[in-house]
Amino acid sequence: MPRLDEISEILKGAKYYFQYTLNDYEKFEPTLPKLDKRIETFIKLSKTEAIGTDKIIWRYDPILRTRHLSLDEILDRIDHIGKKISPYTDKLVFSFADISNYPRVAYTLNKNDSSARELNKDEQLYFARKLSEVNSTWEKKLKLTTCAEIEDLPGIDHNKCIDAALICEICRGNAEITQKYGGEPAWFDHGKLKGNLKDKGQRKECGCALSKDIGAYNTCSHLCAYCYANHSQKAVKSNLNKLSKESESLLI
Repeated sequence: MPRLDEISEILKGAKYYFQYTLNDYEKFEPTLPKLDKRIETFIKLSKTEAIGTDKIIWRYDPILRTRHLSLDEILDRIDHIGKKISPYTDKLVFSFADISNYPRVAYTLNKNDSSARELNKDEQLYFARKLSEVNSTWEKKLKLTTCAEIEDLPGIDHNKCIDAALICEICRGNAEITQKYGGEPAWFDHGKLKGNLKDKGQRKECGCALSKDIGAYNTCSHLCAYCYANHSQKAVKSNLNKLSKESESLLI
């Protein structure tokens, strides 16, 4: 928060939006600030003049089960957060844990809780239906979307993290952006975007438009157990000593 003005200065007036992961998995997110503090930060960001509800997107991601964590308990936790932040955002994005395709994630989760698992199809449908019910009780009903999920779920749209439609909307009047992203909302259907907008470097289920990723694997010190972007604590520690202030990317 204290560096928002610095970010705006560096961007020289460029528009931006935030995707803010706000989960309640204390066991799997041991180094994060307390939930109330993260909610407070979310609300402060939304109230910032340059941001607002359309430029801060709430992510509850991933959705996973354990022996002691039922879907109803997860929904209760989402409801608790949603009651507080629904007036300050327009959209909730979620995805279901993909553990089997990431051996390192499976290993890390197993160390934290050997009962952690993915949701089956019936559970996914149940979750989607119940989430829509929960959403209808909040002060402001949010647009519910999934990230990189191929299945259509009732009442749920497909999201794009790099969203051509949102970019065109918040950069309205910028001819360069309009030309690059097609000048009209992107159309998404199971990983396909209108024209050549889709980022071919992403999974086929991903609806993201073309972009430059300045991030890097093994650079997040939070070390959440479900994260596929860190391979080991040792790798993260090594990379944190190599962060570049001059490069366009996080690591040279």
